[in-house]
Amino acid sequence: MANESEHKRKYMSDSPQRTKETSPIANLLFNLVLPVFLLNKLSTRLGEDGPLYALIIALAFPIGFSIYDYVKLKKRNWIAILGIINLLMTGSMAIFTASPSWFIVKETALPLLFGLFIFGSIYTGTPFVEKLFLNEQLMDVTRIKESLSHFNATDLFTKHVRLSTIYFSLSFLLSAALNYYLAVDIFTPIDAALSKYDQSVLMNQQVADMTSRSYLVIMVPSILATFLVVFHFFHGIKKYARLGYKDILKEN
Repeated sequence: MANESEHKRKYMSDSPQRTKETSPIANLLFNLVLPVFLLNKLSTRLGEDGPLYALIIALAFPIGFSIYDYVKLKKRNWIAILGIINLLMTGSMAIFTASPSWFIVKETALPLLFGLFIFGSIYTGTPFVEKLFLNEQLMDVTRIKESLSHFNATDLFTKHVRLSTIYFSLSFLLSAALNYYLAVDIFTPIDAALSKYDQSVLMNQQVADMTSRSYLVIMVPSILATFLVVFHFFHGIKKYARLGYKDILKEN
């Protein structure tokens, strides 16, 4: 009960500062479009070591952008950190032409880790969905909490938020399953009789194919799940705080 009371006090007093958000277009450009384009176009145009150089150049964009984003926002983003680790693992395995099974494991592990990270947040006192949606810059959080308190529904709403977080984590577990089947289809054994150069070119093509297709496989379910979770979350506010959209949206 003491921990729950402490969380409620923290929950009521937290007022996050307004921060700049990274452009979705920039995210898409540096994390997907440029890497895939460079892997496909440079692998055969930079001489004998072209596949290696193409891979390094392609990976430099999302890694560099993630570091820049972290420095600019002055905020540690564990999901972004997992993304950088994923990219470094992809580059290392491609350079050393790892077997397809290693790529399959890695591609499945990333969304699985995301899902477990989000699910684990329900035990931290601040579920992921609470951080994502209950934002002082978007909503009148004070009014929501006062209304919840007035109707003695704070505990019920806390459970509701945790359930929303569990639903959100399930979307990443679905992505992990889809990524597994996608990786099995894309990462096929490369003929050992081919030259080292040709093997590297084919490996880069497989990496580029997986990067572009898995991005959609992960994003589409996640976007759909986000809409469903938003609906579920706002339904909880309406049910427990008895407030409508106009009552809770922040006036700027």
